[in-house]
Amino acid sequence: MRHPFSRALSYAVIDGLLPLVDRRLAASRRPFDLPQILKPHARSRVWATTHYGVFVPDLPAPHRYLNTMTLLGASGTELFDLDHLAAFYGVTRLMDETDEALRLRTRQRIIGFANAGGAAHYRYWALSASPEVADVEVDSPEPGRVRISVLAKGEEQTVLDAVLDAVRAVVLRDDIRVLTDTVEVVPAVLIPITVAARIWLYPDTPMAALDAIEARFKEALAAQSGLGWDLTPSWVIGELQRPGVHKVELMSPTVDIRANANQAVRLIHLNLEFAGRDR
Repeated sequence: MRHPFSRALSYAVIDGLLPLVDRRLAASRRPFDLPQILKPHARSRVWATTHYGVFVPDLPAPHRYLNTMTLLGASGTELFDLDHLAAFYGVTRLMDETDEALRLRTRQRIIGFANAGGAAHYRYWALSASPEVADVEVDSPEPGRVRISVLAKGEEQTVLDAVLDAVRAVVLRDDIRVLTDTVEVVPAVLIPITVAARIWLYPDTPMAALDAIEARFKEALAAQSGLGWDLTPSWVIGELQRPGVHKVELMSPTVDIRANANQAVRLIHLNLEFAGRDR
């Protein structure tokens, strides 16, 4: 056996000393019999990452083991960290920007490199113009004319001029606008909707559940309703049919609400009526 001393020393450290200070080592060698450990530390104030791995030990020589891993969260290492990977392409995280939004802007930045002046080029810069920009659609109604439709975050019934001006200030810069393009920035078309439903609760469900359902519905709709997203009655019922709810009778909408690429649904009224209790 080659290098017997170094091998013995490594076994002594890995098998003997490290498990005393890091309990993850011992856990990584146990059979997988605790499904609850798959729950990530998504809201932890202590843990920044959750590490999932598959470990196959005792492989034939010259190999010792096979280990694959997936990290959830920002570890701070350049190899795995989303912010570092985005920075490689010149993209930095905006204030309160989610991981998914940062990934979207990074993809648009990469695609935009391929053909400056393409839709991805303008979309990246428009999304980066302000943290208040929720979504952007770029099209060309005629040769040489670029139209950028902007959807803002929040519950406003119109896209505020301040958001549009922030986008214009970026996309009309000489180092961004293609010389032969006429670029216009316009507000997205908002489709006002009213959601009304009658809800039956189970006998042991507290009345406070209705308030929680309303809040979660608004959050879910805000997260989903980007440009070009259709609102369907089945989606609404699915979001209202929460634990503790016996039945949902949807009054509005009763048909699919179709949205074009430059349109988005915007909630005007939400009326959830308590209809009683049933099993």
